[in-house]
Amino acid sequence: MIFYFKVSTNDLFLIFVEIENIMAMEIPVNQFEKINITSPSDLIIEQIKNQISSGQLKQGDKLPPERQLSETFGVSRAYVRESIRKLEFCGVLKTYPQNGTYVTNLGIDAIEGLITNVLKVGSRDFYSLVETRLIIEVNSARLCAIRRSDMNLNEIEVAVANFENEVNQNNDPYEADLAFHTAIVKGSNNSVLKSLLEIIIPDIISSYTEYRMCSSSRELDKTVKEHRALLEAIRRQDPNEAAELMNKHLENVMEFARGQL
Repeated sequence: MIFYFKVSTNDLFLIFVEIENIMAMEIPVNQFEKINITSPSDLIIEQIKNQISSGQLKQGDKLPPERQLSETFGVSRAYVRESIRKLEFCGVLKTYPQNGTYVTNLGIDAIEGLITNVLKVGSRDFYSLVETRLIIEVNSARLCAIRRSDMNLNEIEVAVANFENEVNQNNDPYEADLAFHTAIVKGSNNSVLKSLLEIIIPDIISSYTEYRMCSSSRELDKTVKEHRALLEAIRRQDPNEAAELMNKHLENVMEFARGQL
């Protein structure tokens, strides 16, 4: 026995739509990745790296002034300045006040290793960046308390004073804060630890800018006290206290980074 059903045109259309929805499986959104747009400063770094690698730029060569470079690259001087600062932190360039910026004596292999990927930390790697900083700085604080010289101690004292002065004048104290942390790592008298921090500092700067990590007056006052406490622990050459204080000092940054995962 055969049964016949009368189906309207509208019902038929709905049946086709339902079949199409069943057949078309939706792709999970996590299958896609965030697009990382290369910044002008990264492109400038890539050009300078390539010229050093090819031998067009050699040790001791002087770069043109920022104004000329910005005109040549077709970008603002701020991008040129950022690129030079990153390369200085990596030890590829050295700027002398009133004299200019010069290529240092790093070998080609070292330059390739320094710049290829380390300056391109994406947002999903922010936690890893902060975690690496924590590992470097806690251990550096411990070693600094043991190994620091009188000259190292003086540099840390100056950095503490400069940071406090910037806070008191309501200036952005971020550069002074980095100088304080760099002075402690330098005081560890471990050149590899110092180089590792200098490599990640440019990404720390850009990441903190991207996430707009700013501090309130109360937080800045707390930071001043923590800097002083770290200075005193290093002055007394107490490695355990110095390491513990540094770990606590970076605790808020670490907590913020966890929230970005």
